[in-house]
Amino acid sequence: LGSGGDSYVNIGILAYPAANANTALTVTVSGNTIETEGLADEVFAISAADDDSDPDDDSTADSKAAISLNVHNNTIALGSLTQGLTAINAGVNLFTNFNGPDGDELFYLENLDVQNNTIAIDTAGNEGAIGINAGLIRQPALIANNVISITGSVSVSVPLLTYLSDIDVVYNTIYTDTVTSQALGWTAFATDSETESVNYRDKRIGEVANNIFHLRSTSNNSNDPTDCATMMFEEINNTVNASYVTAASPETFRNNDVFLDSDCQAQYVYGDATDVGTNTPIDTVTQLNAKTGFSASDPTISANNISADPDFTNLTAGDFTLLNTSPCLDAGLAFDTETWTDLLGTARPLGDAVDMGAYEFLEL
Repeated sequence: LGSGGDSYVNIGILAYPAANANTALTVTVSGNTIETEGLADEVFAISAADDDSDPDDDSTADSKAAISLNVHNNTIALGSLTQGLTAINAGVNLFTNFNGPDGDELFYLENLDVQNNTIAIDTAGNEGAIGINAGLIRQPALIANNVISITGSVSVSVPLLTYLSDIDVVYNTIYTDTVTSQALGWTAFATDSETESVNYRDKRIGEVANNIFHLRSTSNNSNDPTDCATMMFEEINNTVNASYVTAASPETFRNNDVFLDSDCQAQYVYGDATDVGTNTPIDTVTQLNAKTGFSASDPTISANNISADPDFTNLTAGDFTLLNTSPCLDAGLAFDTETWTDLLGTARPLGDAVDMGAYEFLEL
């Protein structure tokens, strides 16, 4: 992706519906290397969305295509001087309101499958950087076996951002080391008052397991320490129906390493939308596992999470494989009967149990 000049959106791979499309379309992006150089207002390596607001209708009859996006085995390296950088955009976008050929804004996606990708964003004064931006998605989706890292200087850095979708987030390594006013390793948020979300309010994150979230960012926002945390679950503008107050909360949050190694004052931030605008810092992994500070109605099952240095092989070189001293070895959860491999194709498990993160430890 090259230079674009002022007021320019630079997109590597773009999938949006044609006018009066009436079919189900699948876009597969696999085995590519996507890099940036030069200047642009906004950069998206991969972006896909459609304009069908109904998760239950027939895409072959309403003249609105349903687009599914598969992103597998790609290397994405972004580093342009831009207002916003997004590696993978699936559905609604926070930086730019894209419009379809009929004028409708593009917020939705039929399905999303993102596996075995390496995403590295090295920022230099950008307004914002997002690794994977996902939602609103009609069908169950998967984000697995990805390495997402954001480094440098940036106003807002969020390696993973999810919005009102049934997404399983498993076996990912997420790393942030930035000087920033807002750094959040993973943000899951929901709102019941925005028009585009009206048919999606019952959708929420599914299984979150066997991930490594490592935040080393330095906050330059002393006014709000909750803007710098390894993760945030936040329900926004809950004004329509209080039953959706926990819409951003996963069904399960188990066997993850959530490690904060920075001047941030909150490990986790929980936004209880019964009191709009109030964020509760959750300071320790013990509190996270016990759900101390969470709403009494929050349905998440939280257990066996740890907070320890994952012992990556070489952070300077961007090598996020694990050393044999890592507390993440054999610490994962066998949460289903499916046979899994890691980002390199190594079978899981190699030891007594699966490892956390995108890489299974392989003794050489």
